Amino acid sequence: MGVISRDFVFMLGMTHGVLFIAYLMLSLLVSNKQGWSLFVWLGLFLASIVPLAFLPVEWFLRKEAENTAAVAAPA
Repeated sequence: MGVISRDFVFMLGMTHGVLFIAYLMLSLLVSNKQGWSLFVWLGLFLASIVPLAFLPVEWFLRKEAENTAAVAAPA
C-alpha cells in the first residue's frame, strides 16, 4: 500500500465533490441574482472544470463589474 490510505482519499474526494456541488449551486444563485444569461453561467461552469479557464472568466466578470459600477456612479 502507498503512503496515502484509501480512507484519506475517500474523505478528500468526498469533500472535493461536496465543495464542487456547492460552487455550482452558488454560481446558479449569483447568476440569477445578477441577471446573467445562461452563457455566462456556462462559462462559470466550464471554468470550474477546465484548468486555467477561470482566467478569461475572471477578466470578463471584472470588466462587467467595472461597467456596472461606472453606470451606477453619479456623474
